[in-house]
Amino acid sequence: VWLPEIDTPIVTDITIPVYTDELADLNVYSFYTKILYDPTVISPTDVSVAGTLCDGWGNLSFNLFNSGELIISVFDTNALTGSGNLINIEFDVTGSDGTFSDLEFEFFVYNDGTPSADISDGVIYIGTPVAEFTGDITEGFSPLVINFTDLSVAGPNAITEWSWDFGDGG
Repeated sequence: VWLPEIDTPIVTDITIPVYTDELADLNVYSFYTKILYDPTVISPTDVSVAGTLCDGWGNLSFNLFNSGELIISVFDTNALTGSGNLINIEFDVTGSDGTFSDLEFEFFVYNDGTPSADISDGVIYIGTPVAEFTGDITEGFSPLVINFTDLSVAGPNAITEWSWDFGDGG
């Protein structure tokens, strides 16, 4: 079971999926989890099963009352099968550009602990890179040598590559 690492521009809300590996033949009838997050960056508003493995399966309940903690439980009388998107968590984004929140499983339990669940935490980064450059020369005749200064803002992650298109086919 894992939560993704997500880079998002500054938005008002975002959907974070919770993923699982194949559950066929594991006799999963329920799961229970507590996810920790930074309430100054994101705030959960809903948990949804629409379009997930749990869509049409199980009774969902969740607790949004504790700031920084989200408790989710789902159970059914039929075994859950499949792999992929288990549930979706809706968050309001309250953090500013360059902030982030770890998404950490305090625990994740299938049934009464059997089968065991390997968990992997996630993180959400708020902000987006902003490309900005200046040139020491802005006009002239070909061939023109221009020295650029990179004034770009990386956002939460480092800028690792640049792509140039001057519209001249070169």
